[in-house]
Amino acid sequence: MAGEEQRLVQCYRLKSAALYGAGAKMGGILTGADDDESSSLQAAGVDLGLSYQFLDYVADVIAGVAEVGKEQGMDAGKCTAVDVFGVDGARRKSLEFQRSSLSHLERFGPEADWLRTLVSEASWKAN
Repeated sequence: MAGEEQRLVQCYRLKSAALYGAGAKMGGILTGADDDESSSLQAAGVDLGLSYQFLDYVADVIAGVAEVGKEQGMDAGKCTAVDVFGVDGARRKSLEFQRSSLSHLERFGPEADWLRTLVSEASWKAN
């Protein structure tokens, strides 16, 4: 990734991704996950947070209140994933993070199906 892309992704890692990762890890710890399992859950959460953040910025450009519950253009004036990657590029990056998140959950059985569903459906999807 180029410098601007790296800075943007790092910003998202420190924003939504860190929150999603911490929540997933804490959920694992509270349900008896060992260190390796909780690390996998954290990684899945981080990638889910990144996927969400990319699609949130796409939604800000092309969706409205009816689709996502907020007015378009709320993020105008700041550098976003859409500015750096374009709408289609931001969608592709979101899907990459979503796939990566799901890959971190492969080690788990059906007890993680609810998390797989969350990863697959948590973010707004542009048609």
